[in-house]
Amino acid sequence: MKSKSFLVIVLLTCYSSLSYSQVSSVKLSTYKKGNQNITVYQSDMGGGGYITGIVQDPLNSNILYARSDVAGIFKSVDGGKSWAVKNSGMNKMSDHYCHSLAIDPFDNKRLLRASGDVRSFRFTGRIHRSDDGGESWYLVKDGLDYYGNGPTRMFGELIVFNPDRKGEVVAGSFSKGLWMSHDNGETWTCKGLEGERMSSVQFCDNRIYVCTISDKYSNDPKSYRFSEDPKSLQDFRRNKKTRIYTSNDCGESWQVLYESNKLAAIYEIIVTDHGNTVLFTADVGVYRSENGGKSFKLISDLPSENCYRTLVQSSLEPSVFYAAEMIPSGKADIPIYRSADKGRTWQLISPNCSSENLSCFPAWHGNDTRRLGDSRISHILPDNVNPNKLYIANWWGITVTEDLGKNYCGNYFKGIGIICCETLLQHPSRPDQLISGVCDHAPALSTDCGKTFSTIPANYGPARTVCLSRFNPDLLLFVDERKGEYIRLYKSEDNGKSAEKKWEMENKNFIQDIKEDPIVKGRFWAYVEGDSNSQYHPGVYVSNDWGETWNTTDTNPFINLKSVPEDEFKIDRDLTPIVNHQYKNGCGTGQMLAIDSQQAGVIYAGEWTTGIYRTLDGGNNWENIGGGLPFDKQKNEILQFVYADPYRAGVVYAGFWNKGLWKSSDFGITWQQIELGGNKNCNASSMSINRDEKGGELMALGCSNHPLGDTDTALWISYDNGGSWKDIYDYSIGCARFLSVVTNANQQRIYVATAGNGVLYFDLSGK
Repeated sequence: MKSKSFLVIVLLTCYSSLSYSQVSSVKLSTYKKGNQNITVYQSDMGGGGYITGIVQDPLNSNILYARSDVAGIFKSVDGGKSWAVKNSGMNKMSDHYCHSLAIDPFDNKRLLRASGDVRSFRFTGRIHRSDDGGESWYLVKDGLDYYGNGPTRMFGELIVFNPDRKGEVVAGSFSKGLWMSHDNGETWTCKGLEGERMSSVQFCDNRIYVCTISDKYSNDPKSYRFSEDPKSLQDFRRNKKTRIYTSNDCGESWQVLYESNKLAAIYEIIVTDHGNTVLFTADVGVYRSENGGKSFKLISDLPSENCYRTLVQSSLEPSVFYAAEMIPSGKADIPIYRSADKGRTWQLISPNCSSENLSCFPAWHGNDTRRLGDSRISHILPDNVNPNKLYIANWWGITVTEDLGKNYCGNYFKGIGIICCETLLQHPSRPDQLISGVCDHAPALSTDCGKTFSTIPANYGPARTVCLSRFNPDLLLFVDERKGEYIRLYKSEDNGKSAEKKWEMENKNFIQDIKEDPIVKGRFWAYVEGDSNSQYHPGVYVSNDWGETWNTTDTNPFINLKSVPEDEFKIDRDLTPIVNHQYKNGCGTGQMLAIDSQQAGVIYAGEWTTGIYRTLDGGNNWENIGGGLPFDKQKNEILQFVYADPYRAGVVYAGFWNKGLWKSSDFGITWQQIELGGNKNCNASSMSINRDEKGGELMALGCSNHPLGDTDTALWISYDNGGSWKDIYDYSIGCARFLSVVTNANQQRIYVATAGNGVLYFDLSGK
């Protein structure tokens, strides 16, 4: 993503920026459903999340695979210059939460991936295999437990092929033991260590090494972002210490090589010299043994009080190791260390790196050495052909250095930059323009029908909530907010080139939605969350001066609620966010406020577990019209969106997790459930209706999968106002989670904003 000024600069200074400026969308899949032909594209901003690991094809160094905590697997065929998502065959949302990835050293087309998630303190976990270089995947093992988006996701690999025995592979798990396969992952047998929380697994001379996480780590608030919650899944006690286990007989028996009462966890391990030299990184420091693990010493060359998340050995030069501090200690902005003597001595590879040494990064990242280094470096991959080339994975994407740290190239994070969408809007008077609110940056703007997106120059973010104006085409309202930290509403009158802060709140509030009044010029409505102790009481606010000032409506729709959301833990931290137990991360804002386009003063405000509140007089009076709807938070039957038909007065829709789509034709007085393909139960996630120039209508409903709502992912369309529906989704693109859906009837196109896979669009032909 880039501003115009930045693009001019990089065109003059970076040759590879030319190719970036010509990048467009990528075709993901073409298929047929009945008479409908569907082609699926991914916009140029790709997707991503935290990139937690990289593996390289042993026979073709240009082919790499990267794993992500929310977006599954990415593949590069050009040495890391660009990346494409590879999730075909995944049919669970949790399959995109990849915890480990391995490539078979005897067959470079074969890969295994382990994925899983945690919701309501319950694990999911599965292993999938690919035999065609990641182009398609199939399930080989279910019933395990992985935490692909958890606090241990950036540790070492849990799936490892034995380089000395063809067909042999092991897979550690969070607590279900170590599993072994002798047929490349087709069948598995448990080999013990149940109850151990495994952090990494390694082979050396047919010996298996398993590293673990202690109870100390599990209850350290610095290690687990939600450990303060008394019901936390990390509260169960195992009375286990941090350990390294070894087995010389394929897991038939295990010995404790090392254990510690002081260390919270062992993150990653190197075993070399036939097991004589062993190094590991832990919550504090890096440790080394020259006697096969009988004793370890803290390495003094490295800042000893810091945390190191990655420790790797070069496959090309076995004596060369790399390590990186998670947070720089101050010795250098980019805290990557190299040892050329098997870990005895270490040196920084970029002690004096400056902005001049960085090139081809997105505008929101810039040539900022601190941003490159202080972004939780999760993995370093030494190239298997060029000894001076390293791939560095961190929070933002994958960076490459080809001269051992003198210079770094971001390749604009093409196809892999961290993009988790929150909402998506099409401009009401400019059909070629779309804008997406995202979790980690300023809004992303497209002016070419969704093919390419760029972060707006008014670089305030994360901008989760956005609003465009039909009456003032250059007006943009967006909110830069992190719940629990800050909330700032910005106004731009030049389509995002610049912006002014117009409204600021304290951290207990959150602006969930902003909508322009479709009838009254200059009027906007805002849905504000919070509790009784918030600076601004939760409710619906109105601006009559184009967003300059805001006031509450005459009465409060949520007057009888102590807080909005009423069940904050379930809504903000467990059920709706893509990152469980993080406030409002990838939860899909912009869907709880709906305004009738045909009848002045009719507004609907949804609350996830208590009802839908309606006013017929512009906020003077409110009533709960959700009595006929299936609210039941114990069964996770939770309201996900409220959507007013843009062409019909009084027609409003409500989407529920686990209870599908509901419709009212009388302003919410009565409700009827809509049956989709013979099934009424689905996770109705987002909805859109649009008419073409001839009055033809295209309606779309996105339905997501979720561990707490385990129904099929679907993208339902209707051409007859919901009289009949057809599911056009196909798992060849994986199991994307829909957060926002936009239809364009003139183009016969459906846009979907996803949590982890950027913006996709479906082009339709035939009916």
